[in-house]
Amino acid sequence: MPTLALLLLMVVTRVDHFGDGFHFPDASWAVFFLLGWIGQRARVLAIFFAIAACLDLWVVNMTSVSSACMSWGYAFLLPAYSVLWLAGKLLRGQQLMPLLLGLTLAVTATFIISNFGMWLLAPSAKSLSLLAYSQRVMGYWLSYWQITLLYSLFGMVLFSYPLITKQVSVQS
Repeated sequence: MPTLALLLLMVVTRVDHFGDGFHFPDASWAVFFLLGWIGQRARVLAIFFAIAACLDLWVVNMTSVSSACMSWGYAFLLPAYSVLWLAGKLLRGQQLMPLLLGLTLAVTATFIISNFGMWLLAPSAKSLSLLAYSQRVMGYWLSYWQITLLYSLFGMVLFSYPLITKQVSVQS
């Protein structure tokens, strides 16, 4: 059930990175983190990546969203999302502070990997030095972290609740 809920969340929010008056912010980074956190295997990660790519192609072709991100740099999203998935696996059962630190590190690594891929392989970034490109995109890190953190914490609480109530009833 959690996997289906995560799929639905990704499908519904993949339209806009940071949200607008009509759309919630993109939950994809949190979805990949939560897939690891709930213990999904790598093949589910691959399936979700394929679905995300199909959604992106659909959004670019059916809306006014720019196709600038649809380049060979897009391939860097697979290792970037894998970092989030692995972090979710490693952070399951951690206390709040190590969990927040680990999620922050995973978001940072994902941000660096995905943006480096775009700088390296996207035609739209060819004219910029790595430093200039980094300065241009660095302002987005905080939004990615906040959105991922909020969705992830909400998902962890939501997906933990049945486990908590089950443990309480067993101990009673």
